[in-house]
Amino acid sequence: MSLDLEVVDPRTDPAWDKLLEQWPGYSIFHSAAWARVLTETYQYQPKYGIISGGGKIRGLLPLMEVRGVFGKGRGVSLPFSDFCDPLLDRQVPEQEFIDCLIRHGRFNRWKTLEFHGGSEIFKGQCPSSRYLEHRLDLIQGEEAVRTGMGSTTRRNIRKAVDAGIQVQRDTSADSVQEYYRLHCLTRKHHGVPPQPFRFFKKIYEHVISKEMGAVFLGYHEGKAVAGAVYFHLGEMGIYKFGASDRNYLSLRANHLVMWEAIRWYCRKGFKQFSFGRTDLEDTGLRQFKKGWGTQEKEIRYYKFDLSKEAFEGEKQTGGRLSKTVLRRLPVPLLRIIGTVLYRYAG
Repeated sequence: MSLDLEVVDPRTDPAWDKLLEQWPGYSIFHSAAWARVLTETYQYQPKYGIISGGGKIRGLLPLMEVRGVFGKGRGVSLPFSDFCDPLLDRQVPEQEFIDCLIRHGRFNRWKTLEFHGGSEIFKGQCPSSRYLEHRLDLIQGEEAVRTGMGSTTRRNIRKAVDAGIQVQRDTSADSVQEYYRLHCLTRKHHGVPPQPFRFFKKIYEHVISKEMGAVFLGYHEGKAVAGAVYFHLGEMGIYKFGASDRNYLSLRANHLVMWEAIRWYCRKGFKQFSFGRTDLEDTGLRQFKKGWGTQEKEIRYYKFDLSKEAFEGEKQTGGRLSKTVLRRLPVPLLRIIGTVLYRYAG
């Protein structure tokens, strides 16, 4: 089977989101709304593909062109997306798909093609990096979810309630601004620059204000001390960002924020809830997510070197020293670093 790839721009092609609904496993990251967030924040060029063969559509491939500092291009599916598997007909042979990708990559003169997911397609290939995802089945209902939690999670929720934490679901621009304050504090603690505020502004414009996301904030005596940003589309809700004021960690407000969000998704009829991506070495976050009764699975990212026509394996990366340095920098300087860095790091 010979495959063809038709390049489309989901921002201007109204058929894209309608096509998505025909494929199981799609999420907000495949959508035109997310494409708008990425292009308007970082000026990436969308090179989304409708893959056809044998007279019918065989798959959909979200893809952005990301250029490095020196102008070299990469095809990435997709930047800043926890997972974004290509949506492909299972009858399509892996090599036919790869050959189609090679033609597309060479036409655009890219150095590599990178995929945030796709282990069902690239079977047997070496991943460039691995992460964990934790997913919760919501079909069972709110009470069953509550029963399935670990004892520590239930205890922390009660502690937050007893401490007087009040959680509000909000879809206003002000809530995004309040969350971003907490986000910058949390990023500083982890030694990582925050994304530019423009990124969150675009998330508000194209996701939250379009009823595909929300901010949940936990308040203590009128002050926001914990918060999270959630996305949703189709049958799945996704925990995308979380942050808190470390001076109030003992109140466990982040647990109550998460629980109120999960309850909301249960009551709205969503079938799945994803806790997003977790680094393999982040044992604390992993334990937090497992405590909700989730199913854990591995997410594999793939990088295909077009000059070698081969998948790249995992590489060891440093970062401890740089994180130590970044923790000492003031938030305004970290925001400047993030604004410059993330455009090329996608």
